[in-house]
Amino acid sequence: MIVTRPAVRVAVAQFEDIVARGLSALIDEDDSLELVADRIEHERLAGVLGSEQPDVALVNFGSLGSAAELRELHRRFPATRLVVLANRPTSTESRQLLAFGATACLSKASEARGIFRKLIAG
Repeated sequence: MIVTRPAVRVAVAQFEDIVARGLSALIDEDDSLELVADRIEHERLAGVLGSEQPDVALVNFGSLGSAAELRELHRRFPATRLVVLANRPTSTESRQLLAFGATACLSKASEARGIFRKLIAG
């Protein structure tokens, strides 16, 4: 008997156009991932996380006013893994985001393989 895992439900915040298109295409190509919301404007992110209840949310570091916003998202949606993508996160920024509830903080220059490992890891 083959047991298949349900697809990991992914929500993607709004990113620069080329980054957003790339993330959507990569998620669409992977049968183990299901894109439940895409290009979510920052002001709508909490509402979408509440309604869609994704397993993972890709959050744009550039749209966060502060790391405290991430802490609030983590507090409100503890079951959603928050993966933050940033242009060039410093080690200090990464540590702070992890301390505030991020599952991972990755550079937007990361290889797709690295991002997928963070999405699928549970």
